[in-house]
Amino acid sequence: FSSESDEYDSIKVQELLVRKKKRAEAKKDELRKRRHEAKKLHSKWGGEDTASDVLCEAKCVGAYFHFKHSSNLSSQAAQEAFCRDNYVYKKTLNEIELLCEMVLEQIKKTLQRLEGLTFRDLRPPTKQQEGMLLQMLTGGLVMNVAMRCKVFDADGREIQNTGKRVLQYECMEHNDPVYIHPSSFLYRKQPELIVYKEQFKTTRYASE
Repeated sequence: FSSESDEYDSIKVQELLVRKKKRAEAKKDELRKRRHEAKKLHSKWGGEDTASDVLCEAKCVGAYFHFKHSSNLSSQAAQEAFCRDNYVYKKTLNEIELLCEMVLEQIKKTLQRLEGLTFRDLRPPTKQQEGMLLQMLTGGLVMNVAMRCKVFDADGREIQNTGKRVLQYECMEHNDPVYIHPSSFLYRKQPELIVYKEQFKTTRYASE
């Protein structure tokens, strides 16, 4: 049995749930839209020819320093504006900036001829310099090399990678398969060998 009041309450609850569902769907759509926009913005630092996510991050930091020193904004205002317009975490960028300043001071102390060097003087790396940076990264993370697992059909023939399947990789840390995270610029390429900086577990993927 239900009274008129109970029926009224049940309708109100149903309307509330529907509205909550609509709000949740709207939030998902907005989040999806923002992710797409962020990915499009970040592609200017890492396009189709990108060989490393780390280089993309370095280019992002370089772009920030260029923006900071070329704008008329204060240091804090420039940081907030850059992070807002480029979908960059302010806290992370702030920590990177402090580390860069510490490294620059050490370089100045070691190399007297660079005593007057500032971030304003820095230029984006050339292709040759990018290659040298990749060699250094590979040398420092040699134990973090992962190789793409080969896939065979029922007749024992290797299936060539078309970039449409999520492929497994094997690493030296453990025997579990690992994957390139979708946020990586290498996700669509899925190269034969990768060098990763960290592994983490998610509900679907295990490595970046």
